[in-house]
Amino acid sequence: MSLFEQINIFQHISQWVDRLYDGAPINIYPQPLFGHWKEGFALDIHTLSTNVLEEDASGKVIKWNQSYSSIGEHLYRYKYWKEGWHLYPIASAIVAFLKEKDHIWEIDSIIPIPNSSENSLDPVKELTLLVGRKMSIAVELKALHKIKKTSQLKRIFSPEERAEILQDTFAADPAKIIGKNILLLDDVYRSGATLQAVCQAINQAAIPKNLYVLTVTKTRVNR
Repeated sequence: MSLFEQINIFQHISQWVDRLYDGAPINIYPQPLFGHWKEGFALDIHTLSTNVLEEDASGKVIKWNQSYSSIGEHLYRYKYWKEGWHLYPIASAIVAFLKEKDHIWEIDSIIPIPNSSENSLDPVKELTLLVGRKMSIAVELKALHKIKKTSQLKRIFSPEERAEILQDTFAADPAKIIGKNILLLDDVYRSGATLQAVCQAINQAAIPKNLYVLTVTKTRVNR
């Protein structure tokens, strides 16, 4: 089988899966997000509960069980189990939400938040491309980029420390921002430090018409 034939088969499968999940929306419970943007939402809470199953002698938790929201489960399996098909129901949920906001936000372009690691897959980029295609909205992959490496923020719980690490981390292209209604898309909202740093970089580069924020999920605690 030629490379062209393989690509053609892959495209047909992708289109079939895409159509399948257009008719099977996920139940979501949008959560408002507040920050240096016009309006923002997470589609739902990430986890519903966390139960400790085992602790070591010092009392440190070494085993636990988490229950996820519907879209949180899809995101978890897509990111960490590498089950690619979960991308489609997530994108469908985003599209359904954006269609409700379309007459208010009037989005000109979508910018994915850059991946925290250059050596791993970029689920936010792939999700943004799919949403942009389904909504016929421009996706600006080069509008925002990281100009310095940062450590992983998952285990840094102090908002002040996160903000310090992210200072001067991002740079934006003024030509792709000025005067536009821009949607910033990310996967998980924790403390909001990354999105605040991104908004700061964008406003330093140029003045957009409006900045909107959308994440797939939001953690129950601010970390």
